[in-house]
Amino acid sequence: MLRTPHAAIGLMIVAGAVAACEDYWPQTRPVSYGFESHSEENSYERGKVELEAGRLGLAMQMFRAELIRHPESVDAMNGIAVTYERLGRPDLAEQYLTEALALEPRAAQSLNNLGFLYARQGRRDLALSFLERRWRRASGKPGAATRWRRGPARS
Repeated sequence: MLRTPHAAIGLMIVAGAVAACEDYWPQTRPVSYGFESHSEENSYERGKVELEAGRLGLAMQMFRAELIRHPESVDAMNGIAVTYERLGRPDLAEQYLTEALALEPRAAQSLNNLGFLYARQGRRDLALSFLERRWRRASGKPGAATRWRRGPARS
């Protein structure tokens, strides 16, 4: 309890000042960025949207959420790999793509992504082997990668 009248008056002044400032200070409210309540159905798709928009952190978060829900999701692994490559970490991109191929050796998206990753690194022979496997997977016959090995067509 307050023992002096001065303390009680001081407390009332402070309480009145705080009440008066309530209208002065801006009100705060929680901000939603839209990814807090992502559902199981849309985290991979949302990751692709974020990746296309260049929001790599949000894309990575969405792909990882998908991978947590579905640990053997080759699509999520590919999304993480592409995001890592754009972040300048081709070593981690390669790790996720090889893991995806270990789960699903004929996954066209993984073969394609790994082939182009190697091509961008200048590892032409490795790139050709994965792109050839990808081409055979899509068409059932050798094609584009073989033509790339020979060089551009001459007219």
